[in-house]
Amino acid sequence: CGAALRIRSKKGKFVLTLKQPHQEGLLETHEALTNEQAKELLDGSAKIPSTIQQLITDLQVDSHALTYFGTLRTSRAEIPYKNGLLVLDHSFYLGAEDYELEYEVTDANEGAKHFEQLLTELDIKKKPTENKIRRFYKRKYTLMDGE
Repeated sequence: CGAALRIRSKKGKFVLTLKQPHQEGLLETHEALTNEQAKELLDGSAKIPSTIQQLITDLQVDSHALTYFGTLRTSRAEIPYKNGLLVLDHSFYLGAEDYELEYEVTDANEGAKHFEQLLTELDIKKKPTENKIRRFYKRKYTLMDGE
């Protein structure tokens, strides 16, 4: 179904997020968690909050079959740039690390022009990249196949 469920820890707060494919990127649904709820969800002893549980059910996924795969940690730098936000992520997961440069904007057409100009100015080659959750899953399955 192309969806992913994650728990994000940021500044001592926990948020459960369901990311689903959407015509313009990803649709994200968030649910705040306490520290205890996050730990219980990770060890499989807690129920998923009802809003996200219903969305998972709508996707025809058995939430009891969900398993914890591991940790993806990202260091992020953000810089305001021409009506948007330039984001550099350095991610670490399952013995791998990578970098990703993104440009978050409200106007996709204007943003694409500004981003292309920046890449040209800095002589950065644009290459198609799967999102970090897909990269994480691919790495997980590659490691599983190698075992």
